[in-house]
Amino acid sequence: MSTGTTTVDLEKMFRGATPFEAKGAANATGAPAATGAPAATGAPAATPTPSASGVPRESKAAPAEPLPFAPANPASPPRESIATPETSRGTPMSTGTTDVDVAQILKGVAQLRKTGGAPPPPPVMPSPPQEMHSSPPQLAPSPMETPRGLSETEASPPELAPSPPERRTTSGPDLLPSVPTVAALARKRVEALLTSNAPFDGEDFEGANLSGMDLSNRSFVGCNLRGAKLRGTKLVGANLRGAKLDEADLRGAKLDEAELEGASLVRADLERARMGRARGAGAVLDEANLRGADLQGACLQEASFARANLRDVSADGLDATGSRFDGADLTDARLRKARLAGAVLAFATLERADLQRATLDGANLHRAVRRMTRLAGAGMKDVVESEPRPDGG
Repeated sequence: MSTGTTTVDLEKMFRGATPFEAKGAANATGAPAATGAPAATGAPAATPTPSASGVPRESKAAPAEPLPFAPANPASPPRESIATPETSRGTPMSTGTTDVDVAQILKGVAQLRKTGGAPPPPPVMPSPPQEMHSSPPQLAPSPMETPRGLSETEASPPELAPSPPERRTTSGPDLLPSVPTVAALARKRVEALLTSNAPFDGEDFEGANLSGMDLSNRSFVGCNLRGAKLRGTKLVGANLRGAKLDEADLRGAKLDEAELEGASLVRADLERARMGRARGAGAVLDEANLRGADLQGACLQEASFARANLRDVSADGLDATGSRFDGADLTDARLRKARLAGAVLAFATLERADLQRATLDGANLHRAVRRMTRLAGAGMKDVVESEPRPDGG
Protein backbone atom coordinates (compact mmCIF):
# COMPACT_ATOMS: atom_id res chain seq x y z
CA MET A 1 0.00 0.00 0.00
CA SER A 2 1.03 3.55 -0.48
CA THR A 3 1.04 5.89 2.60
CA GLY A 4 -0.71 9.21 2.74
CA THR A 5 0.73 12.64 3.39
CA THR A 6 2.48 13.45 6.73
CA THR A 7 2.91 16.80 8.40
CA VAL A 8 5.86 17.19 10.88
CA ASP A 9 5.80 19.86 13.59
CA LEU A 10 9.47 20.73 14.07
CA GLU A 11 8.49 23.29 16.73
CA LYS A 12 7.74 20.30 19.00
CA MET A 13 11.00 18.54 18.05
CA PHE A 14 13.60 21.25 18.36
CA ARG A 15 13.67 24.28 20.57
CA GLY A 16 14.01 27.45 18.56
CA ALA A 17 13.11 25.84 15.14
CA THR A 18 10.52 27.51 12.91
CA PRO A 19 7.35 25.43 12.66
CA PHE A 20 6.30 24.33 9.26
CA GLU A 21 3.30 22.58 7.92
CA ALA A 22 3.20 19.53 5.75
CA LYS A 23 1.88 20.13 2.33
CA GLY A 24 -0.72 18.00 0.66
CA ALA A 25 0.59 14.95 -1.11
CA ALA A 26 -0.42 13.90 -4.55
CA ASN A 27 -1.25 10.33 -5.32
CA ALA A 28 0.38 8.23 -8.01
CA THR A 29 -1.81 9.76 -10.76
CA GLY A 30 -0.65 13.28 -9.81
CA ALA A 31 -4.02 14.47 -8.52
CA PRO A 32 -3.74 17.19 -5.86
CA ALA A 33 -4.53 16.24 -2.24
CA ALA A 34 -7.86 17.36 -0.91
CA THR A 35 -7.84 19.79 1.97
CA GLY A 36 -9.66 18.67 5.11
CA ALA A 37 -10.68 20.42 8.31
CA PRO A 38 -7.78 21.84 10.38
CA ALA A 39 -6.78 20.01 13.56
CA ALA A 40 -7.12 21.43 17.02
CA THR A 41 -3.53 22.51 16.98
CA GLY A 42 -3.79 24.38 13.67
CA ALA A 43 -2.16 21.69 11.43
CA PRO A 44 -4.07 20.91 8.11
CA ALA A 45 -6.04 17.68 8.25
CA ALA A 46 -6.02 14.93 5.58
CA THR A 47 -8.12 15.47 2.42
CA PRO A 48 -9.90 12.86 0.33
CA THR A 49 -7.83 11.63 -2.63
CA PRO A 50 -9.07 10.02 -5.78
CA SER A 51 -8.59 6.32 -6.13
CA ALA A 52 -7.46 4.48 -9.30
CA SER A 53 -10.99 4.42 -10.62
CA GLY A 54 -11.36 8.20 -10.29
CA VAL A 55 -13.76 8.10 -7.30
CA PRO A 56 -12.46 10.20 -4.48
CA ARG A 57 -12.13 8.48 -1.11
CA GLU A 58 -11.84 10.13 2.20
CA SER A 59 -8.59 9.41 4.00
CA LYS A 60 -8.47 8.45 7.67
CA ALA A 61 -6.10 9.94 10.22
CA ALA A 62 -3.23 7.69 11.32
CA PRO A 63 -1.24 8.69 14.35
CA ALA A 64 2.29 9.68 13.55
CA GLU A 65 5.03 7.87 15.42
CA PRO A 66 6.50 10.28 18.00
CA LEU A 67 10.14 11.09 17.64
CA PRO A 68 12.33 10.15 20.61
CA PHE A 69 13.93 13.58 20.77
CA ALA A 70 10.72 15.60 20.78
CA PRO A 71 10.81 17.77 23.96
CA ALA A 72 7.77 17.83 26.21
CA ASN A 73 6.01 21.17 26.30
CA PRO A 74 2.82 21.10 28.41
CA ALA A 75 1.97 24.62 27.39
CA SER A 76 1.20 23.67 23.76
CA PRO A 77 -0.96 20.65 22.94
CA PRO A 78 0.41 18.06 20.49
CA ARG A 79 -0.53 18.36 16.86
CA GLU A 80 -2.41 15.64 15.04
CA SER A 81 -0.66 13.50 12.48
CA ILE A 82 -1.48 13.60 8.72
CA ALA A 83 -4.13 11.19 7.69
CA THR A 84 -3.22 8.22 5.47
CA PRO A 85 -5.87 6.93 3.06
CA GLU A 86 -6.88 3.31 3.23
CA THR A 87 -6.49 0.99 0.28
CA SER A 88 -9.43 0.55 -2.00
CA ARG A 89 -10.19 -2.66 -3.73
CA GLY A 90 -6.63 -3.98 -3.10
CA THR A 91 -5.03 -1.24 -5.24
CA PRO A 92 -1.97 0.41 -3.50
CA MET A 93 -1.97 4.17 -3.09
CA SER A 94 0.89 6.35 -4.16
CA THR A 95 3.27 7.82 -1.53
CA GLY A 96 2.91 11.52 -0.77
CA THR A 97 5.70 14.06 -0.37
CA THR A 98 6.83 15.88 2.80
CA ASP A 99 8.43 19.32 2.96
CA VAL A 100 11.17 18.77 5.64
CA ASP A 101 14.18 20.92 6.54
CA VAL A 102 16.98 18.36 6.44
CA ALA A 103 19.48 20.73 8.04
CA GLN A 104 17.28 21.13 11.09
CA ILE A 105 16.89 17.33 11.43
CA LEU A 106 20.64 16.77 11.20
CA LYS A 107 21.20 19.47 13.77
CA GLY A 108 18.76 17.78 16.12
CA VAL A 109 20.34 14.35 15.66
CA ALA A 110 23.78 15.78 16.43
CA GLN A 111 22.40 17.44 19.53
CA LEU A 112 20.86 14.12 20.69
CA ARG A 113 24.17 12.33 20.23
CA LYS A 114 25.91 14.89 22.46
CA THR A 115 23.32 14.63 25.25
CA GLY A 116 23.07 10.81 25.14
CA GLY A 117 19.49 10.69 23.85
CA ALA A 118 18.06 13.17 26.38
CA PRO A 119 16.58 16.46 25.24
CA PRO A 120 18.85 19.46 25.59
CA PRO A 121 18.58 21.22 28.95
CA PRO A 122 16.75 24.50 29.08
CA PRO A 123 18.94 27.55 28.87
CA VAL A 124 20.09 28.90 32.21
CA MET A 125 19.08 32.49 32.70
CA PRO A 126 21.92 34.51 34.17
CA SER A 127 21.21 35.80 37.64
CA PRO A 128 21.32 39.55 38.17
CA PRO A 129 24.67 40.76 39.43
CA GLN A 130 24.82 41.20 43.19
CA GLU A 131 26.30 44.22 44.78
CA MET A 132 29.56 43.76 46.62
CA HIS A 133 28.28 45.14 49.92
CA SER A 134 25.26 42.82 50.07
CA SER A 135 25.42 39.98 52.62
CA PRO A 136 23.10 37.08 53.44
CA PRO A 137 20.44 37.81 56.02
CA GLN A 138 21.50 37.18 59.62
CA LEU A 139 19.40 36.68 62.69
CA ALA A 140 21.77 38.71 64.77
CA PRO A 141 24.71 40.95 63.81
CA SER A 142 28.07 39.25 63.95
CA PRO A 143 30.45 40.24 66.76
CA MET A 144 32.79 41.99 64.31
CA GLU A 145 30.06 44.09 62.65
CA THR A 146 28.02 46.91 64.04
CA PRO A 147 24.69 47.78 62.36
CA ARG A 148 24.23 51.33 61.26
CA GLY A 149 22.66 53.54 63.86
CA LEU A 150 23.59 51.23 66.82
CA SER A 151 26.40 51.48 69.28
CA GLU A 152 28.79 48.58 69.87
CA THR A 153 27.06 47.74 73.16
CA GLU A 154 23.60 47.65 71.56
CA ALA A 155 24.83 45.67 68.54
CA SER A 156 26.49 42.89 70.52
CA PRO A 157 24.66 39.54 70.33
CA PRO A 158 22.74 38.36 73.40
CA GLU A 159 25.03 35.40 73.99
CA LEU A 160 28.05 37.68 74.33
CA ALA A 161 26.44 39.86 76.96
CA PRO A 162 27.98 39.33 80.43
CA SER A 163 25.82 37.38 82.85
CA PRO A 164 24.61 39.30 85.90
CA PRO A 165 26.55 38.65 89.11
CA GLU A 166 25.05 36.19 91.53
CA ARG A 167 23.30 37.70 94.49
CA ARG A 168 24.28 36.49 97.90
CA THR A 169 21.69 36.14 100.57
CA THR A 170 22.22 37.73 103.93
CA SER A 171 21.18 34.64 105.82
CA GLY A 172 21.86 30.94 105.82
CA PRO A 173 24.57 28.68 107.16
CA ASP A 174 26.71 29.00 104.00
CA LEU A 175 26.85 32.80 103.88
CA LEU A 176 30.65 32.78 104.18
CA PRO A 177 31.64 29.19 103.61
CA SER A 178 35.32 30.02 103.24
CA VAL A 179 35.54 31.76 106.63
CA PRO A 180 36.18 29.27 109.47
CA THR A 181 33.74 29.29 112.34
CA VAL A 182 34.62 30.24 115.90
CA ALA A 183 34.30 26.61 116.98
CA ALA A 184 36.74 25.51 114.25
CA LEU A 185 39.24 28.23 115.23
CA ALA A 186 38.97 27.20 118.88
CA ARG A 187 39.65 23.59 117.99
CA LYS A 188 42.72 24.59 116.00
CA ARG A 189 43.89 26.63 118.98
CA VAL A 190 43.49 23.63 121.27
CA GLU A 191 45.40 21.43 118.83
CA ALA A 192 48.19 23.99 118.71
CA LEU A 193 48.38 24.11 122.52
CA LEU A 194 48.40 20.34 122.68
CA THR A 195 51.32 20.20 120.28
CA SER A 196 53.34 22.69 122.32
CA ASN A 197 52.30 21.04 125.62
CA ALA A 198 51.22 24.47 126.90
CA PRO A 199 48.46 24.90 129.55
CA PHE A 200 44.95 26.03 128.67
CA ASP A 201 44.55 28.20 131.74
CA GLY A 202 42.35 31.24 131.12
CA GLU A 203 41.68 30.35 127.49
CA ASP A 204 38.31 31.13 125.91
CA PHE A 205 36.87 28.09 124.18
CA GLU A 206 33.21 29.01 124.41
CA GLY A 207 31.15 26.95 121.99
CA ALA A 208 34.23 25.06 120.80
CA ASN A 209 33.80 21.58 119.39
CA LEU A 210 36.30 19.44 121.28
CA SER A 211 34.34 16.21 121.07
CA GLY A 212 36.40 13.05 121.05
CA MET A 213 39.69 14.76 121.89
CA ASP A 214 42.10 13.47 124.50
CA LEU A 215 42.66 16.29 127.00
CA SER A 216 43.68 14.12 129.92
CA ASN A 217 45.91 15.67 132.63
CA ARG A 218 45.64 19.11 131.03
CA SER A 219 45.13 22.28 132.99
CA PHE A 220 41.99 24.32 132.30
CA VAL A 221 42.04 26.55 135.36
CA GLY A 222 39.57 29.41 134.90
CA CYS A 223 38.96 28.33 131.29
CA ASN A 224 35.74 29.39 129.56
CA LEU A 225 34.05 26.32 128.09
CA ARG A 226 30.45 27.52 128.11
CA GLY A 227 28.36 25.62 125.59
CA ALA A 228 31.40 23.67 124.44
CA LYS A 229 30.92 20.28 122.84
CA LEU A 230 32.93 17.76 124.85
CA ARG A 231 30.99 14.66 123.97
CA GLY A 232 33.14 11.61 124.65
CA THR A 233 36.15 13.80 125.45
CA LYS A 234 38.82 12.36 127.72
CA LEU A 235 39.45 14.68 130.68
CA VAL A 236 40.91 12.09 133.04
CA GLY A 237 42.92 13.86 135.74
CA ALA A 238 42.29 17.25 134.12
CA ASN A 239 42.42 20.35 136.29
CA LEU A 240 39.13 22.21 135.82
CA ARG A 241 39.21 24.41 138.91
CA GLY A 242 37.02 27.45 138.47
CA ALA A 243 36.25 26.46 134.88
CA LYS A 244 32.97 27.57 133.33
CA LEU A 245 31.19 24.58 131.81
CA ASP A 246 27.62 25.88 131.88
CA GLU A 247 25.37 24.16 129.30
CA ALA A 248 28.33 22.21 128.00
CA ASP A 249 27.74 18.87 126.29
CA LEU A 250 29.69 16.31 128.34
CA ARG A 251 27.69 13.23 127.47
CA GLY A 252 29.87 10.19 127.81
CA ALA A 253 32.85 12.31 128.82
CA LYS A 254 35.52 10.74 131.02
CA LEU A 255 36.21 12.93 134.07
CA ASP A 256 37.70 10.28 136.35
CA GLU A 257 39.87 11.84 139.05
CA ALA A 258 39.33 15.26 137.53
CA GLU A 259 39.62 18.38 139.69
CA LEU A 260 36.29 20.25 139.65
CA GLU A 261 36.66 22.47 142.69
CA GLY A 262 34.63 25.64 142.21
CA ALA A 263 33.69 24.64 138.68
CA SER A 264 30.31 25.71 137.29
CA LEU A 265 28.31 23.10 135.39
CA VAL A 266 24.83 24.67 135.49
CA ARG A 267 22.48 22.87 133.08
CA ALA A 268 25.39 20.88 131.75
CA ASP A 269 24.62 17.55 130.11
CA LEU A 270 26.61 14.82 131.89
CA GLU A 271 24.46 11.86 130.94
CA ARG A 272 26.43 8.61 131.26
CA ALA A 273 29.56 10.63 132.12
CA ARG A 274 32.24 9.01 134.23
CA MET A 275 33.27 11.06 137.29
CA GLY A 276 34.65 8.33 139.53
CA ARG A 277 36.90 9.65 142.30
CA ALA A 278 36.55 13.16 140.94
CA ARG A 279 37.12 16.01 143.41
CA GLY A 280 34.76 18.96 143.18
CA ALA A 281 34.25 20.71 146.47
CA GLY A 282 31.89 23.63 145.99
CA ALA A 283 31.07 22.69 142.41
CA VAL A 284 27.73 23.93 141.09
CA LEU A 285 25.67 21.40 139.10
CA ASP A 286 22.23 22.97 139.42
CA GLU A 287 19.69 21.60 136.91
CA ALA A 288 22.41 19.47 135.37
CA ASN A 289 21.59 16.17 133.71
CA LEU A 290 23.55 13.37 135.40
CA ARG A 291 21.25 10.51 134.48
CA GLY A 292 23.16 7.25 134.52
CA ALA A 293 26.41 9.01 135.46
CA ASP A 294 29.13 7.27 137.44
CA LEU A 295 30.03 9.13 140.65
CA GLN A 296 31.50 6.28 142.63
CA GLY A 297 34.04 7.45 145.14
CA ALA A 298 33.72 11.07 144.03
CA CYS A 299 34.33 13.83 146.59
CA LEU A 300 31.82 16.59 145.99
CA GLN A 301 31.52 18.17 149.41
CA GLU A 302 29.28 21.21 149.71
CA ALA A 303 28.44 20.97 146.05
CA SER A 304 25.06 22.00 144.69
CA PHE A 305 22.77 19.61 142.80
CA ALA A 306 19.55 21.63 143.10
CA ARG A 307 16.84 20.33 140.76
CA ALA A 308 19.41 18.13 139.04
CA ASN A 309 18.48 14.89 137.32
CA LEU A 310 20.26 12.05 139.16
CA ARG A 311 18.06 9.16 138.08
CA ASP A 312 19.83 5.82 137.85
CA VAL A 313 23.06 7.43 139.04
CA SER A 314 25.70 5.12 140.44
CA ALA A 315 27.23 6.92 143.42
CA ASP A 316 28.33 4.26 145.88
CA GLY A 317 30.82 5.76 148.34
CA LEU A 318 30.05 9.32 147.21
CA ASP A 319 31.18 12.00 149.67
CA ALA A 320 28.55 14.76 149.37
CA THR A 321 28.76 16.05 152.95
CA GLY A 322 26.90 19.35 153.28
CA SER A 323 25.79 19.30 149.64
CA ARG A 324 22.38 20.48 148.45
CA PHE A 325 19.99 18.15 146.66
CA ASP A 326 16.80 20.11 147.19
CA GLY A 327 14.29 19.32 144.46
CA ALA A 328 16.67 16.82 142.86
CA ASP A 329 15.42 13.59 141.29
CA LEU A 330 17.24 10.58 142.80
CA THR A 331 14.83 7.92 141.61
CA ASP A 332 16.49 4.49 141.45
CA ALA A 333 19.82 6.05 142.47
CA ARG A 334 22.49 3.84 144.08
CA LEU A 335 23.98 5.64 147.10
CA ARG A 336 25.25 2.81 149.21
CA LYS A 337 27.69 3.91 151.94
CA ALA A 338 27.32 7.46 150.67
CA ARG A 339 28.23 10.24 153.10
CA LEU A 340 25.37 12.69 153.11
CA ALA A 341 25.72 14.15 156.61
CA GLY A 342 24.21 17.60 156.76
CA ALA A 343 23.01 17.37 153.16
CA VAL A 344 19.80 19.10 152.15
CA LEU A 345 17.36 16.68 150.50
CA ALA A 346 14.20 18.75 150.94
CA PHE A 347 11.59 18.09 148.27
CA ALA A 348 13.92 15.58 146.69
CA THR A 349 12.59 12.39 145.13
CA LEU A 350 14.18 9.31 146.72
CA GLU A 351 11.76 6.78 145.30
CA ARG A 352 13.32 3.33 145.14
CA ALA A 353 16.70 4.88 145.95
CA ASP A 354 19.25 2.59 147.59
CA LEU A 355 20.71 4.33 150.70
CA GLN A 356 21.73 1.26 152.63
CA ARG A 357 24.44 1.97 155.21
CA ALA A 358 24.57 5.56 154.04
CA THR A 359 25.31 8.36 156.52
CA LEU A 360 22.41 10.80 156.78
CA ASP A 361 23.17 12.31 160.17
CA GLY A 362 21.77 15.81 160.37
CA ALA A 363 20.41 15.67 156.83
CA ASN A 364 17.29 17.63 155.97
CA LEU A 365 14.58 15.41 154.52
CA HIS A 366 11.73 17.93 154.62
CA ARG A 367 8.92 16.64 152.40
CA ALA A 368 11.27 14.35 150.58
CA VAL A 369 9.58 11.51 148.74
CA ARG A 370 10.84 8.33 150.31
CA ARG A 371 8.51 5.78 148.83
CA MET A 372 10.13 2.36 148.80
CA THR A 373 13.45 3.91 149.76
CA ARG A 374 15.92 1.40 151.15
CA LEU A 375 17.51 2.75 154.31
CA ALA A 376 18.71 -0.44 155.95
CA GLY A 377 21.74 0.27 158.14
CA ALA A 378 21.67 3.97 157.29
CA GLY A 379 22.69 6.44 159.98
CA MET A 380 19.88 8.94 160.45
CA LYS A 381 20.86 10.65 163.68
CA ASP A 382 19.38 14.09 164.12
CA VAL A 383 17.57 13.99 160.77
CA VAL A 384 15.67 17.26 160.21
CA GLU A 385 12.14 17.14 158.89
CA SER A 386 11.48 20.88 158.91
CA GLU A 387 11.77 23.23 155.97
CA PRO A 388 15.40 24.14 155.39
CA ARG A 389 16.69 27.66 155.71
CA PRO A 390 18.13 29.43 152.67
CA ASP A 391 21.63 29.08 154.14
CA GLY A 392 21.25 25.27 154.12
CA GLY A 393 20.50 24.85 157.84
